[in-house]
Amino acid sequence: MLVLVPLVILAGLLLGKLAGGRISHIGSVRIRFWPLIVLALAIQFLIFLPFFQWPQIVIAILYLLSMGLLFVFALLSFRLPGMVIILLGLLLNLLAISFNGGFIPADAEAYASVGKVSTATALQENQVYNNLRLMTDQTKLNGLGDRIPLPFPWGLGSVISAGDIVLLVGLLVLMIFLQLG
Repeated sequence: MLVLVPLVILAGLLLGKLAGGRISHIGSVRIRFWPLIVLALAIQFLIFLPFFQWPQIVIAILYLLSMGLLFVFALLSFRLPGMVIILLGLLLNLLAISFNGGFIPADAEAYASVGKVSTATALQENQVYNNLRLMTDQTKLNGLGDRIPLPFPWGLGSVISAGDIVLLVGLLVLMIFLQLG
């Protein structure tokens, strides 16, 4: 997902420009409640520090909190173009995460197929890795989990969820329409 967000933002900027928009219009938009995004991303950064492993319960609580903060931001900002789509994507992800104890179900084979073999191995051996829970018959809402492989070169492959796709579409719409003023 980290690779896709900048790509979608760039695509949105390009499409907005082609539609006659101006990048300078983005600066004139007042985005209220933006500190919620910063706080959510700071929490996720802390969760995934490579040199420190949090207990699973702490990861689950912090991950749910960060996703909840993003959801609240989108809810409070629903008037921005594309934000309703982003809200739907966040809701789909939040459902999958909530029904699985604070972890998103993840298909280990999909992770292996995009070159994330260490993630796939950790999932298979431990059932949980970072914010991921191994997708099994016992996990709930597997259709909303990380199961869509996106191979990219240079080890940047990713596995995303249906909610991620909806969220990225919303981000694309947001970037285009913010430029149109």
